[in-house]
Amino acid sequence: GSTPGCPSLHRIRSDRAAILARMVSPAPKKLFLIDAMGFVFRAFYAPMGRLNSPTGIPTKVPYLFGNMVRKLLKDAQPEYVAVVFDPPGPTFRDKLFADYKAERAPMPEDLAQQLPLVRRLCQALCLPTIEAPGYEADDVIGALSRQGERRGLDIFIVTSDKDLMQLVGGRVRLLRPGQGAGKQDLVVDAAKVEELMGGPPEKVPEIMALMGD
Repeated sequence: GSTPGCPSLHRIRSDRAAILARMVSPAPKKLFLIDAMGFVFRAFYAPMGRLNSPTGIPTKVPYLFGNMVRKLLKDAQPEYVAVVFDPPGPTFRDKLFADYKAERAPMPEDLAQQLPLVRRLCQALCLPTIEAPGYEADDVIGALSRQGERRGLDIFIVTSDKDLMQLVGGRVRLLRPGQGAGKQDLVVDAAKVEELMGGPPEKVPEIMALMGD
């Protein structure tokens, strides 16, 4: 029973449960933005013997790319994921500066052969792939990270590219995959950027320029 004019014990418990439910907000969902070419180059230069299909097509890159992506998704369990590629052809930077990346060596033919296989693998794994003509993958990752953050998502940029550290802050972090067997992935927040680069995220472009990159 209950005292007249006072709530019953059952009602008190129900009200308390409702208050606690409102206080405990669900954890934000995670969006993983994978720098595709970062994984591609890592797979290409991995210390592993050449792999070929029965018809002689090199397959080492899609094989190792698939292994890395599956491990990442199994370990982290993100709700959302996108694999972001550089588009073929020039970007808006080439129009602004004719010698942009002029000193960079062309992609090895052996690697270029395997890129279509990486894209087909992503399709087979039902992984969304994104590329924007005229824009590098870095530009697309930057835009998507800001859009995802505005929607309340926790953003993880999966890359070893130091340039992308300039995007870190708020809900945006960088996840640097572990290099080699037994190496742990490194999650980079704003404090870690300062430790690694000697300055905050917004100063990364200047720091990279001073380093000659």
